[in-house]
Amino acid sequence: MKVFKDIMSGDEMLSDSYGEEVDGPFLKAKGAYIMKDTGVAGFECGEEGVEDGVVRVINIVDAFKLQEVPFDKKQYQAHIKGYLQALKAKLEADGKPEAAAELVAQSKSVIAGILGKGRRAELLHGREPAREQHGRAG
Repeated sequence: MKVFKDIMSGDEMLSDSYGEEVDGPFLKAKGAYIMKDTGVAGFECGEEGVEDGVVRVINIVDAFKLQEVPFDKKQYQAHIKGYLQALKAKLEADGKPEAAAELVAQSKSVIAGILGKGRRAELLHGREPAREQHGRAG
């Protein structure tokens, strides 16, 4: 199994068992909702037809312990700008100028696509928010 990591935080973000799609320096994957037993008696999911102690989660989010990024559109734009600058600098410092150039060339269209999805896009990070690592609060 191939595991993909965020090079800024080192967090595992995805594995090839989820049918990833590589688009230059970006990965896309489709998660699926699954039912997970919380092990907590009396825990109510709030969804009709769901047993106590069971919650609906997205498989990739659950497997890699990803955290939702609570940004609105403006905050996300500020965050991603800082993150991409830090990522570009890291790639260049690691002797990967081609990867840095590809990141810059493709990031605008990818980010526009994400923002175009509005509330349908769920923005996630690993256990350690990369925004804190490059000094941008978003």
